[in-house]
Formats: sequence, C-alpha cells, structure tokens
Amino acid sequence: MIIKYNIDISESAIQSNLKRIINQVYKLLPMREEGSDWQKPLETLMEELKGMSKLLIGQ
Repeated sequence: MIIKYNIDISESAIQSNLKRIINQVYKLLPMREEGSDWQKPLETLMEELKGMSKLLIGQ
C-alpha cells in the first residue's frame, strides 16, 4: 500500500498497528474504573488515528 509520501507499507503492518490500537482502547475502561489517568492515553490514541488517516489517503 502506498501512503501519502509515496512510501510502500505492507498491509499487515497497518493491520497490526490497528490491532494494537484496538487493544489499547479496550484497556481504557478498566483504567477509568480504577480511577487512574485514562484521558491522556485516549488523547494519544486519537492523535495516532488522526495521523494514520492523513497518511492513508483514500483508504
């Protein structure tokens, strides 16, 4: 898959990154219930997703 900067990235790399992000999202609820800081990890995940959407134009 060619990204915005004409770099070829394998689809498996993108899929594994999305799987990692999904796993981190599922960790947020227990963090919130325990009273630990869950908002900063959420902000980080949102930034990662925004960056991916800018790189993967048209996907």
